[in-house]
Amino acid sequence: MVRVAVVGCAHGMLDDIYATVDFVNEMDPENPVELLLCCGDFECMRNIRDLETLACPPKYRALHAFHRYYKQEKTAPVLTIFVGGNHEASGYLKELHYGGWVAPNMFYLGAAGVVNVAGLRIAGLSGIYKQQHYTAGRFESMPFDNNTMRSVYHVRELEVFQLSHVQQIDKTPLGVFLSHDWPEESSTLDKCLPRREFMQILDLPTSTAANTPGSQKNDSDAPMSETKHDATHSDDAAKTEASAQHAKRSPPKIMFDLEWLAILRATHHLASSSKFAPRVPQEEMKIEDKDIAWVKQRLQEFVVGKKIDKAEGEWITDFVKTAPGHGEEAGPVLVTGNPQTDLLLELLKLPHVVTAPFVGGDATAANVDDPNEIDLDDDDGDENDVEDTKPMDTDAATSNDTNANPVVESTAAPADPCEIDLDL
Repeated sequence: MVRVAVVGCAHGMLDDIYATVDFVNEMDPENPVELLLCCGDFECMRNIRDLETLACPPKYRALHAFHRYYKQEKTAPVLTIFVGGNHEASGYLKELHYGGWVAPNMFYLGAAGVVNVAGLRIAGLSGIYKQQHYTAGRFESMPFDNNTMRSVYHVRELEVFQLSHVQQIDKTPLGVFLSHDWPEESSTLDKCLPRREFMQILDLPTSTAANTPGSQKNDSDAPMSETKHDATHSDDAAKTEASAQHAKRSPPKIMFDLEWLAILRATHHLASSSKFAPRVPQEEMKIEDKDIAWVKQRLQEFVVGKKIDKAEGEWITDFVKTAPGHGEEAGPVLVTGNPQTDLLLELLKLPHVVTAPFVGGDATAANVDDPNEIDLDDDDGDENDVEDTKPMDTDAATSNDTNANPVVESTAAPADPCEIDLDL
């Protein structure tokens, strides 16, 4: 059994969250929390450039503490896995579309993803539902404008379609399904709601049956996931292991889900960077044993060929610092893509479609908007909250000009306009 802490919207308050985890572990050292799950609004801003991609009125933007973890001045005390919400460093997360490490011990599940941790199968879907973008491709590119800053985190039909094929071959039940939108018809609301405090601790046996993405609502009104599991609060859970056993256990690792990799390969031809993407098939795609066998063999050969020092089946990438952290910027740095995404696509023998190859350092190329593109977006829910149609200028953000919107490293909870999901 792995003890899991679950937090809702982090909003960059990582120091407070990890302090709470440490406090819980001090109170119960024989049964420590080993895994932290976050349901979105993680806000992993590395620097001011990332802050400009946060869909929030500029006056409420704050870097908070993540950049210190990114620069490795601090390290997350427990393995942390999160999905994206509607207040994120969207430019950074877009680089890791298929998932990856945003900092040491902090893992992003991607736009959609499935991994295994300590025998617990974890799936997730990032973003929130918005009807006008549900069938669109991943057309957004940096620099974002006021529309794409929001559409980039809207759920797409393709990710829901991919998740609907989980458990077609691998019948291992999903122990956890993460989403930012509140799930419909949850079987445990009566247990969860009365105890909604800063953080909830769950003891989840790896054999716990859970709802699968195949049960998601795929209608146009509410295509989001349902999450059903037996939520047992730690106060009532029996302690099953002695402290000596915990001391001997290695920290949990992110392990690949072979069926999910096979699904990514089988559906990659449906990926589109066009605003008007083709619809996904109405019929179910067949994922066969041979598809998973190919992935398993390819993974073994790839790890050996690349001399990657990982356990069998372990996630092959490590954290890579691709951009300067806050306070390290010597000047404008143009970065596109991420080496982690490059390596994953190389593993699966897939081309870049909704992502771009990594170019860093003295890169001269940058993504630019197509001037001929016609923007058919309707009201996106919270456009009226945006005070400036241009990204915040770096110099203006750090100047003493009273007309500038200052960037602050706040230790307080974010202001209400960022806290309320106005885009639902």
